[in-house]
Amino acid sequence: MIGLYKIMLSVGMTIGICACTPNNNGPTNAPAVTFTGSEAEQNNECEAVAKLAPDQSSVRYVGNIWREEVDNDMQFLQLWNQLTAENAGKWGEVERVRDEMQWERLDAAVAFSQNNNIDYKFHTLVWGANQPQWLNNLSTELQIVEIEQWMTQIAQRFPNMQQIDVVNEPLHAPPAYIDALNQFGNTQATTTSWAWVINTFAKARTVFPNSELLLNDFNILKNNKNTNSYLEIITLLQANDLIDGIGLQGHFLEETSVENIRSNLNKLGSTGLPVYISEFDLNIADDQLQLTRVQEIFPLFYSSQYVKGITFWGFRENQIWQADSHLINADGSKRPAMKWLECYLTNAR
Repeated sequence: MIGLYKIMLSVGMTIGICACTPNNNGPTNAPAVTFTGSEAEQNNECEAVAKLAPDQSSVRYVGNIWREEVDNDMQFLQLWNQLTAENAGKWGEVERVRDEMQWERLDAAVAFSQNNNIDYKFHTLVWGANQPQWLNNLSTELQIVEIEQWMTQIAQRFPNMQQIDVVNEPLHAPPAYIDALNQFGNTQATTTSWAWVINTFAKARTVFPNSELLLNDFNILKNNKNTNSYLEIITLLQANDLIDGIGLQGHFLEETSVENIRSNLNKLGSTGLPVYISEFDLNIADDQLQLTRVQEIFPLFYSSQYVKGITFWGFRENQIWQADSHLINADGSKRPAMKWLECYLTNAR
């Protein structure tokens, strides 16, 4: 469990997040707020929003990504208490050239989390969308050697990472070296189409015995078919005691119904595994529309008995993957959704 963190709001309040027993209340209807009026009006709105949050939450962190700019961002630790490197931990970034490891950025991300005593999630061991191109030119036997070397080097350099995205986007971006992973280790499920995922987790369980092992993918919460396919993989991993949590990317939920999100979230939560909302953003240019959407979705996650952590995928304009998903403008001013979020978490205990 991470200790309580507090941040000072511009209106003179403090907010915090802790790991507690949930009260299982769902989201409450949001008051009509805009966070565009006078300071007094915004203070009143903030007080009203603060009353909406559950008295207790199972969420142990609300985090964000590491980029180089974070090291000099004086607001980061005021706003977030967990860290995931946006790109620095991807194999294609670290080893663009075979056997020439570029650790500098990943070292900096991990050091930031350790120096500030916040949880760190490694992202990611296997992901087809960002892998070294030279792997494609190797035999299956040599690919196996390189995969083992990659995982072992990570474990030796960073032995105490709290969480690891073992496989990222198995439904949408499988790696080109699946044949190697199918021969990677020896599990009871090697005849399934998801053997490569199971084998990867089996190796990770051995190499990273002190870390929580997570699966991660997008378009799960918005798509029932994807949810069922994801559950198939999760069930196989559970049968082999290889998975510790479910990662659900929070991209592309701008127009998904809250009921659909809730239904799929509950299906995944019923596995008994903790759920982590990863890569959460709302790519909406209009301030008030973004505010409305965060009021609809964030309380659903924060009040769920299944969700144990929420990681936003960036927060500053021009330092973010999706251009209109920022919460703080380039001039330093906070968008209404950021103000709402701070207020919502004011009374978290």
